[in-house]
Amino acid sequence: MKQRLREYASLLEDLRVIGKPAVVVWGFFLAIWLFMSISRLGFEYDAVGLSWGPPGAPITFLQVIAVFAVSVLLTAGMQWSHSRIQGLSSFVVMDAVIFVAVWALAVVLWSNEPMKPTHFSPPPMPPNNETYPNSDALLFDRASYQLLYGTGFADHLTRRPLYVGMLAFFHMLVGGDYNKTVFLQILVLALIPAVVFLLTSKLSNRPAGLIAAGIILLREQNSIALSGEIVTSHAKLMMSDMITALGVVVIVYLAIHWLFKDRPGILEFAILGACIGLTALIRAQVVVLAAPLLLFIFLFRRPLRQAFIHSSLLVVGIIIVMLPWVWRNWNLTGTFVLDDRGEERLLARNYSLPPLSTPEPFPGESEEDFSARIKSGIISFVVTHPDEVVRFVSNHFLRNLATGSVYLAPSYSDATPAELVEHLPFWNEWTGDLTRNSAAALFLNLGILAFGIGIAASKKKWVGLLPLVIFLTYSLGNALVRSSGWRFNQPADWIVIIYYSMALAYLPSQIPLLFAKPASSEPAEKDLGWHTAITILSILFLLGASVPIAERIIPARTFEGVTARSKTTLLQQGGLTEAEISDFLKQKDAVLLSGIALYPRYVRPNSRFDPLETSESYSYLHLHLINDDDAQVVLPLQNAPSGIPHTSILSVLGCRDGNLISAFAVIVQEPAEQVFRRETGVPLRCPLP
Repeated sequence: MKQRLREYASLLEDLRVIGKPAVVVWGFFLAIWLFMSISRLGFEYDAVGLSWGPPGAPITFLQVIAVFAVSVLLTAGMQWSHSRIQGLSSFVVMDAVIFVAVWALAVVLWSNEPMKPTHFSPPPMPPNNETYPNSDALLFDRASYQLLYGTGFADHLTRRPLYVGMLAFFHMLVGGDYNKTVFLQILVLALIPAVVFLLTSKLSNRPAGLIAAGIILLREQNSIALSGEIVTSHAKLMMSDMITALGVVVIVYLAIHWLFKDRPGILEFAILGACIGLTALIRAQVVVLAAPLLLFIFLFRRPLRQAFIHSSLLVVGIIIVMLPWVWRNWNLTGTFVLDDRGEERLLARNYSLPPLSTPEPFPGESEEDFSARIKSGIISFVVTHPDEVVRFVSNHFLRNLATGSVYLAPSYSDATPAELVEHLPFWNEWTGDLTRNSAAALFLNLGILAFGIGIAASKKKWVGLLPLVIFLTYSLGNALVRSSGWRFNQPADWIVIIYYSMALAYLPSQIPLLFAKPASSEPAEKDLGWHTAITILSILFLLGASVPIAERIIPARTFEGVTARSKTTLLQQGGLTEAEISDFLKQKDAVLLSGIALYPRYVRPNSRFDPLETSESYSYLHLHLINDDDAQVVLPLQNAPSGIPHTSILSVLGCRDGNLISAFAVIVQEPAEQVFRRETGVPLRCPLP
């Protein structure tokens, strides 16, 4: 009886210690919401298109309850097995088993969840009725084919180079099949809930780790299921957001893992920096995470000499893995740039009044001069309109906080994810309004979240707050480029789940009979050792250099022979004479080009997806042609063609206007030779009608 009373007294004291910071944080959260409701900052619509986004996919109240119950039962079962099954008493073995199980479950659930058509993955269309990417996803995937086939990659700036390289590797393994490529991507992305399990377990305990992993796993399944109903980026899209999230998860885990250690290996922080650098090659904004990590190193590493060495190594690690790509772009443009000019132009648009149009290069203006003019314009805007910059940065930053707080059980009801999206205001043009149920849920969820932060602060001190600081830093980084919500904050919004799960797991973890920890269950931390650390750094460097290396060793592909054969095919099957072809090619803008055809689609009037977004009422074949350059090809046809596989080799005879070719004829060379041309009577003359 006395023992039980002592345990209750200890629990009450623990709650008192945790409760003090938790109440302060809860009050701070409520004060922020009150300020936002009064000032409208965070809810004032910003006309920057999709850069002003809604929350990500929701997780329902019933799903949270289910994850909580399963996690408690699993933890109880594991505790029972510790003393009964030989070999499972090892802390490392048990964590490894859970890690693999969570990863495998994510692969199964995500790969088997049907995906609805979205902006980034439109519905399948003739002639092949296959899924192809669109918009940003198309840019990344097309660049991966240019790298893989040696067609026009080496002399272009490329957005998200490491992600492009990963897609190219997947295509090398499984070809152009969208579903097979996405499955390989899921095998990688399924590491997210598995690593989050390890991270949350380290900050709290296994029940919290299981809850966090389960919520992330089900939330991503919801995201796939809701595609097409809400704007979202998920594991079945060729988008860089999820792989960036994986990078941030690994960065936070390694940072906490090594900040906890009294004497971390000297190269471990260089490895951490290399992980930041690699993730920045997927999304450059991740570089901002170096700032809070450097701050925490100086706060926790003593003496200061050691802090200086570790922070220097972190910076060196970032530079090492990014240097090959930065050097490649410097040789190409003479400027420091990570992505293509589209990112610079988008930032210049956002730092203008009104933010509606992107700047274009002047006739004859070099890339270096254009880049300098863009950067000068951004700086000038900051100097002349500081009040506007403060306004939109604050607006987007608070928007990120708001969208990061409403996707977790936004209604304490039995509503499904689809019903939440339909009936709650968050996934429409949300202006801060709340239903009675959602207001109550938000009030309680903020309290749960505050309690989790209180646990982290009281148990792990300042290191326990590192994920929160990472979330705030990333949200601020988004706000500085004038973006917020959905996929823009997705790489960091999972951090909210960590603290939420720590709070949910607190009381169950206090049950001695179920969750008592065996003595010395967690092994002592060991340094990696010089040999292992150097090996890991070398692998990370090679990953950073993989795309520049690949573009050098993959031979450039030429299509002169294909073009010559296409003339013969036109004479034999196209109903043209050699004189007609020759006279046509003498005209301005007339072209006969060959290359690899990507994403062939036959578009009918009023189709669900129109790649050209035209108002014309005619049917046409649309595809992307990659060679030394790239272009979109349009060929009006009355009937859907056949025999134009994705990645087939073909030639195009037509009139070029920028990157659009209005085709008179498309000559397929491989896998089977055939000609598709405009209807009889259309004159072979530019411009084509």
